[in-house]
Amino acid sequence: MNWNLFVSELVAGITHGSVYALIALGYSMVYGILKLLNFAHGDIYMVGAFIGFGITTVFGGAQNLTVSVWVLLFVMLFCAMLGGGLLGVLIERFAYRRLRNAPRIAPLITALGVSFFLENAAQLVLGAQYQSYNSYGWHNGELWVKGFTLPAGVHVGVAQVIVVVGTIVLMIGLTLFVQRSQLGKAMRATSFDREAAAMMGIDVDRVIVATFFIGSALAGAAGVFNGLAYQQVWPYMGFVAGLYAFIAAVVGGIGRRAARKSGGHQSLMAQDPNTPRVGIDEWVASHEQRNVRRSGLAGVVQREVERIPAPAFYLAFGIAAGIVPALTTNGYIIKVGLDTLLYMLLALGLNITVGYAGLLDLGYVAFYGFGAYGFAMLASPKFGIHWDTLAVIPVVVIATAILGFLVALPSRRLLGDYLAIMTLFFGELFFTVYQNGEHMSFLGFGRARDVTGGPNGIPDIDQFNAFGARIGQLNYKAYYYVALLFFLALLFAMYLVDRSRTGRAWKSLREDPLAAELMGMPVNRLKLIAFACGAGIAGLAGTVFAAANTAVFASEYDFTSGLLVIVYAMLILGGAGSLGGVILGAVVVNVSLEVLRTPGHATWIFFTLIAATLVARVRPWRWLATIAAGTAGFGFAVHAIVSATWPRGVHGQAAVGGVLGNGLKNWVVLPSNPMTIGNVAFICLVLAVLALTLLHGWMQRLAMIPTLYLAAFVWENRLAVEPSITRLILIGVILIVLMNARPQGLLGTSRVEIV
Repeated sequence: MNWNLFVSELVAGITHGSVYALIALGYSMVYGILKLLNFAHGDIYMVGAFIGFGITTVFGGAQNLTVSVWVLLFVMLFCAMLGGGLLGVLIERFAYRRLRNAPRIAPLITALGVSFFLENAAQLVLGAQYQSYNSYGWHNGELWVKGFTLPAGVHVGVAQVIVVVGTIVLMIGLTLFVQRSQLGKAMRATSFDREAAAMMGIDVDRVIVATFFIGSALAGAAGVFNGLAYQQVWPYMGFVAGLYAFIAAVVGGIGRRAARKSGGHQSLMAQDPNTPRVGIDEWVASHEQRNVRRSGLAGVVQREVERIPAPAFYLAFGIAAGIVPALTTNGYIIKVGLDTLLYMLLALGLNITVGYAGLLDLGYVAFYGFGAYGFAMLASPKFGIHWDTLAVIPVVVIATAILGFLVALPSRRLLGDYLAIMTLFFGELFFTVYQNGEHMSFLGFGRARDVTGGPNGIPDIDQFNAFGARIGQLNYKAYYYVALLFFLALLFAMYLVDRSRTGRAWKSLREDPLAAELMGMPVNRLKLIAFACGAGIAGLAGTVFAAANTAVFASEYDFTSGLLVIVYAMLILGGAGSLGGVILGAVVVNVSLEVLRTPGHATWIFFTLIAATLVARVRPWRWLATIAAGTAGFGFAVHAIVSATWPRGVHGQAAVGGVLGNGLKNWVVLPSNPMTIGNVAFICLVLAVLALTLLHGWMQRLAMIPTLYLAAFVWENRLAVEPSITRLILIGVILIVLMNARPQGLLGTSRVEIV
């Protein structure tokens, strides 16, 4: 055995494990009290790492530090922990607080939205490139030259000692705080029984805020320790670290104190109106809340629309979608239509698992990738196999459905958070295997072979062919009609399933698994069928995608690619459990994302949406006129002041031309170099919008005037010129806002989850 290598890897593992331990502590603390898997926790760790990097830059950079190493470390840790803690408190206050008594799926999806928003906002503000702490250069490598040498000849630097010892000190401090302080005892009481703790006089809100602050502060410290030991930081570093930390939390016993609490030991005297009431059927009692009726003309229109049979809408959609290619010869529009139909197929399959059965599947896009790779392997020069399409598609769909069945088989007894995490790990396993599949062997036996093409994927995929006819390469119009036929056939099938015994059983499973099982429904079998059906539809969409694009790459199906979050945004926007919502959500989200690719079009949409929102939400009308006039006047005043005091502040160009562009150039401040000031303004805009939600009455309406102008400034100077990032930020915002404002989506119905 190479002892030198073994000890070296052991030291590296302990150092890295210390970082994950701090992140895992925050996971466990939040889960113990709220039963919430805070997927954004890893991104707080990322923010802490960048705060540490920023402090290093403030003090002269790695090569020219103006303070001692120990002063620098203290300031870095203090600022990173304070910044991480405050960010955690903001996330809890504005993203999670309203969802404490919501169905478990709502805070989970919100956490995904927060994570997506933080990652892409960080990329917008900080850039996509890697940054380096370069701690090797701090005062001639003081933290690495000094240290001690182990018997195996392995040198351990002071930086590694700081990471391990610092983690131990923080963990001991947290343990003493939780066990001996009054707030720590309140945390333990709240984790055992939140309602009973509130009845005993404990300020539960204060306890939850403190928990988020402490857990997020530890994540911020972990970010600094990671930069200190491993140098590099980047906007997407939080996701993978969060996964590893969650594994550590599960192995160590995530929320184990709370887990010992008996499920029946619930307070029956809680005064929270959102908790179940004794002797009252919650589903019946909440019928009126779940069926909100509009008044006036909108109510009349709603009632008349509801009288029209659902198949009539689906038929109208099919006819309208069928004539789109006949109305245009623009290949880009047809390609967008094809992508939208593929999203509809994905959302339709996800709707079975999430919308009908209520099972949160975070590895869903892996089935999409499995179908695409399956088609590529059976119809390409990769292995010299060129099966007919009519043979490949059934094989791939059945194989993908079986894979879904196998994934669900060991997890059929899991619910909520643990099911979501298990499927997320499956998705990452798929990506890892297929991304590194250029050298694969069976359990290490035999010669390694190129199975998936690795990062290069599988190119030159055959086109669809049947009965001697073949679709031409990149003939998106033909694939558009193929995808449309597949979607309409599956939509009709799902309409029948929705009205069948299986559909009703899935909905019963979604609302209350225990009650469904007590009524004699085969709960485990229903879960397996839901996973298999959803996976099969995703596999079918994958075959169309592979043939239409003539190549597949594993990176397209990774969680960080955003595909999963986009599909969830479509499903949630339209309404989980609604077939019409699948169509509406896919059309709105994908078309919006495509429009945002062009700054000119995106600018028109942006200001139109702001105007429409003001008209729809601001009452009485005199306040609408006041806000509109005030915003216009405020903008002209700011533009005049900046023009007189800082001429370069108005020398930039608007993102759109024409009348709107000329108007914006004379109203919005457009610096010639807007990068830095635009980034600061973006952060200020986020804080201003959050603050706006805390105000009420005339104060909120007056505060809207500078906030609207700030939004216009940020849009013109940063968001409109970074469409690829802006599109992804929008997805995160959609998930957060919808889950807090209307978790059932536009066409869905509210759920009642029995505690």
